[in-house]
Amino acid sequence: MNMELEPVQKPEFYPFIESIPNVIECNCVTGNYSMLMKVAFPSAIELDGFIGQLQHFGKTQTQIVFSTPVAGFYLVSFLIDQADITVLQCSMPAAGEA
Repeated sequence: MNMELEPVQKPEFYPFIESIPNVIECNCVTGNYSMLMKVAFPSAIELDGFIGQLQHFGKTQTQIVFSTPVAGFYLVSFLIDQADITVLQCSMPAAGEA
């Protein structure tokens, strides 16, 4: 997900985004959007609700990943318990693996 965020909103936004367990990464980036996030939700309805919360802060753009032909990390195992997604272990692939 991408989001436009004004610098004056960061003191309110950062605690909010840290409180959402479904946010895997949140990065401040250059370009048309100021924030780049990786999120995981068990359903489109829950993702839509989260997007609605984000739009309180600014314009959003959402992409959904269908496949990953080149992965930097392997997600070894994860647990989905309703809306909570907990990453248990991640590891880098060994050279030559993909």
